[in-house]
Amino acid sequence: MNTVTFKNSELVHISNLLTSLKLSGKASRGRSKLVKLLAKKEQEYNDDFNEIRKPHILLDDSGQPIIQDDKVQFKTKEDRLQVNIELEELSNEQAVIDITEYKEKLDALYQALDSYPYELERMDAMAYDTLMDQLEESMEDK
Repeated sequence: MNTVTFKNSELVHISNLLTSLKLSGKASRGRSKLVKLLAKKEQEYNDDFNEIRKPHILLDDSGQPIIQDDKVQFKTKEDRLQVNIELEELSNEQAVIDITEYKEKLDALYQALDSYPYELERMDAMAYDTLMDQLEESMEDK
């Protein structure tokens, strides 16, 4: 099976990188397919994030989190510490994405990225490296 695997914490950075790239043709279509697959994993991550937090935070009468100074309010200090531990684990969990259906388009994306003519900096450069490592691995699985 052809898959790419990222940490949950990397999903947004990779999506942001992909949407900012100048691509055309089949490579652009490959990007669009991968961004949609990443969005599904991001939604799963966000759902898990909220599930972890919900029992530990204070809610108003309408069931919405109480926010003070732009921060969610926890029931206790211990709740906040427990949530931080669980969220750290969640952010490091692997998000495995099956790319079998879009292999040809993602191969084109890989080729375009391999010879991408524009300079990438900071988070984009790191996301690029992570993405290329995974696409290269999936290419070897042929």
